[in-house]
Amino acid sequence: MNQVSLGLTTAGAALMMISLVIGEFATGGWTNYPPYTGAVFSPGVGPDYWIWSVVIAGIGSLMSGINFCVTIYKCRAPGMTLMRMPLFVWTTLCSAIMLVYAMPPITVSSLMLALDRVLGFHFFTNDLGGNMMNYANIFWMFGHPEVYILVLPAYGIWSEIASTFSSKRLYGYSSLVLATMAIAVIAFTVWLHHFFTMGQSASVNIAFGIATMVIAVPTGVKVYDWMATLWRGRIRMTVPMVYMTGFFILFTVGGLTGVILANPSVDYQVHNSVFLVAHFHNVLIPGVLYGVLAGIHYWFPKVFGFRLDERTGRLTAWLWVIGFSLTFLPLYVLGLQGMPRRLPSFTEAAYGPWVTIAGFGALVILLALTMLFVTLWVSIRQRGQLSVPLGDPWDGRTLEWSIPSPAPAWNFATIPVVRDRDDFVARKGAGQAYEAPARYEDIEMPRPTYLGLTLCLAMTVMGFAIVWHIWWLALVSFVIVPASLIYRAFLPESEVEAVVPAAVVAAEDRAWRKAIAEARGVTRDEEDSPANCGLAAPEGEPA
Repeated sequence: MNQVSLGLTTAGAALMMISLVIGEFATGGWTNYPPYTGAVFSPGVGPDYWIWSVVIAGIGSLMSGINFCVTIYKCRAPGMTLMRMPLFVWTTLCSAIMLVYAMPPITVSSLMLALDRVLGFHFFTNDLGGNMMNYANIFWMFGHPEVYILVLPAYGIWSEIASTFSSKRLYGYSSLVLATMAIAVIAFTVWLHHFFTMGQSASVNIAFGIATMVIAVPTGVKVYDWMATLWRGRIRMTVPMVYMTGFFILFTVGGLTGVILANPSVDYQVHNSVFLVAHFHNVLIPGVLYGVLAGIHYWFPKVFGFRLDERTGRLTAWLWVIGFSLTFLPLYVLGLQGMPRRLPSFTEAAYGPWVTIAGFGALVILLALTMLFVTLWVSIRQRGQLSVPLGDPWDGRTLEWSIPSPAPAWNFATIPVVRDRDDFVARKGAGQAYEAPARYEDIEMPRPTYLGLTLCLAMTVMGFAIVWHIWWLALVSFVIVPASLIYRAFLPESEVEAVVPAAVVAAEDRAWRKAIAEARGVTRDEEDSPANCGLAAPEGEPA
């Protein structure tokens, strides 16, 4: 299911890329608002590409949400109760639940728009009972929860980073869980703040404005909990912590401007100005992009077996923070001066200095993006010195750091039994982190399959055929989807699953444990040095 959902998401992306070279790219903006995207005003294929890309990718995202929910609910390790799960798992779970509820509205609204365009329905036209505001409401029922679908996993990353690089137990774990769940619920009650100016009554605007202010409260709880986690901790200013420093400052500014925009009276003044552009990026780039980059640096050694270079990584992180600040903070001033967004040119002289600063900041961001690839290139060249095969380069706290790097295909040689929220830390403190299991068992693994790729290609062709009204090709492509699923369902078990013998698992696991027994643990001061092979010297937690 995971592979199929990825295939469908890729198919949606492929359709958008195809539209750049065959036909025309989406002409209705990223929201695809009717009536401009109706058949009368946009008879070309641009809106159709958008519609079928969103529908196909949306089904893939819905399947991903279901898959993550079921996995987290049903496949936890023994002893891993809900309140022992890492915060990253909690935020992933809440984000997945939101996907399940948020994707149907965007899928339905897109299909309704397709019916308007292809079969002459009147859901969103100005005649025969249609109303384009129905589209705006349905679209933003997805559109605002989608913001939190993006940012919640990043919140989980910040929780793991704050705890690991301060060498402290996460402060306020229960409040962080409750705040995450509160955000997941309240996110579905604030969509109308995206169009305060579009004609609804003052009382409706007030209700959604209050809800928008309320959602800032659980987010503030998270920020205070992360700061309390860092307080009096033994902080290591690694690359993830540089990103977190930038996140604290910039995300707070973005959140406060969001509370300002929650006031409908203020929103009327700055609506459709670059003030809104500044706020949106001030939340998403420090909140999501910095979180993703910090998470990549944090988990990269677990996936590939070697750390990313710290020197170039720190430079990259600072370039992102400085470049963002120079690019987007001036937009607040420009927005208050009245500069609208999507402006190709301007004659107002007062805009000039601020636009120049923002343009210079954009060049710094381009340099930061370049440095990402430089960091990767330098790290690959020095992967021998940066190798961490023993698996725990950061003195980690969660179970993924208790296995080799890169992780074997089966992850854990034996399923761990969890007895504590920071179980790996507790076992390291008791000297039991790397005790060999009493016995090994055969491990069942799924065999590689072409199902996801097959469905990806079939849905890409189907979407393309519908856009160009090649109905026979669309039908053939559609039939391939259930046929592939039925074919796989009837495959014998030996062609679906493979068994890794216990002897193979035991040999690899014992070799790794032997290497650990012969290695010397590194202190925090040696964490950036070639001596760090993935075994941290035990240290007590600060009071």
